[in-house]
Amino acid sequence: MLTGSSVLTSRRRLGIIIPEVEGLSRDHTSWLQAVGGFDRNAYLLFITAGLLGFTYWGITYLLTNLFLLRLGYGTDVIGNLNFLFYLLVTAFSIPAGALGMITGSRRAMILGGVLALVGWAVAPAASFILAPSLRLAALVASRVISALGGALFIVNSNPALMGAVEPGASTYAFAFNGTVISLTTFLGSLCGGLLPNLFGAIARSSISSSLPYGFSLWAAVVILAPGLVLLGFFRETGKGMPKEDVRAASRVPMALIAVIIVVRFLREYGYGGVLTFFNVYLDTALRLPTPSIGVLVSISAIASIVFTPLMPIVARRWGTGRTSLAGLLAMGIAVLPLALVMSWPPAAIGWAGMTAANSMNEAAMQVFILDIVATRYRALMSGAANMASTLGLAASALGGGYIIRTAGFRALFLLSAGLLFASAASFAALLGLRRYTRKAREAVPAG
Repeated sequence: MLTGSSVLTSRRRLGIIIPEVEGLSRDHTSWLQAVGGFDRNAYLLFITAGLLGFTYWGITYLLTNLFLLRLGYGTDVIGNLNFLFYLLVTAFSIPAGALGMITGSRRAMILGGVLALVGWAVAPAASFILAPSLRLAALVASRVISALGGALFIVNSNPALMGAVEPGASTYAFAFNGTVISLTTFLGSLCGGLLPNLFGAIARSSISSSLPYGFSLWAAVVILAPGLVLLGFFRETGKGMPKEDVRAASRVPMALIAVIIVVRFLREYGYGGVLTFFNVYLDTALRLPTPSIGVLVSISAIASIVFTPLMPIVARRWGTGRTSLAGLLAMGIAVLPLALVMSWPPAAIGWAGMTAANSMNEAAMQVFILDIVATRYRALMSGAANMASTLGLAASALGGGYIIRTAGFRALFLLSAGLLFASAASFAALLGLRRYTRKAREAVPAG
């Protein structure tokens, strides 16, 4: 990774930029120094990420599938709705990156946030729609609008954070951001497990009906709204862009982007199978009550809070590339208990391990993929990576529901583990090629 004290050399090979040094800047020797060095713009992004973790990854993730189950839909319909969402995010990702390059990350994120909130607010209205066709139309409209907004926000948030901190502090920034999301997801999951009972008591509605879940989803929208106001105060300063980008290339690094697309697709295909259907598994196969599901899901966030801050320390020794690889392997291993023993203790262990490894891998990989391309290609790389990720999630959502119906949850979890190992093998091949190319370059005599 680029640092203030490192001498960086690079070359062009099919558009692939190969930096001389990967890892952390020696200028940041502790978390305290790194966090203290972040400015106002970075903290605005951290706060917004925290609100997103509490509402979307905490409350909305926990309750959306349970809401759909209470509406009377099965795993196949739930899978199709999730497939539609991910497929649309896939289609919107590259255009979202292009728009961010034109308008700037800030405007694209604000527009995306507004659309996402509108989309998330539409879904709970299905509780009050009696006609099945209109109800399904409302759910589809919700996915379309929120997918467009989500793509705009997600694709442009990582380049925004990369540009809001000094180049040598990016690993700390992404690890801190991941830790904030993990902490707020933990709190949001606990809150989400309690909200249906609360709104059920207020509305005098049974917990087996969809109404308490719909009100809970609306509560998440209201809580997230202030985050958009905070983004209005964010300014793009270009702090994360070196004064002279020595890696600027005349051609788009298509070969590198193509490899990252494969890695991210396989990763999210495997991860998404567990992510999309884990709460359904707890609800339908293990028959846990909603508060217990909230507690169990939130436990995973605790593991992420513990392990994500270790990423910069590990990356200092291994580099962000090998740290990412270790995270991928750990994700695959963590899914195995879910497949091998169908009870809640292994489910808790496997879910916690996979989520912690995912958080660590995601923080390291985001820095890795944004740092190995020229600054002007970061939005493009972010869009391509997000496109591949959501395409993998779409594939897992589409096939996952049918796999569960025909072969059961065990088959789904075994497939997820295999795909994660395949992603790790693809990423290892990329790292090996980069290392070989660097050694070959160093072996050529100067002059």
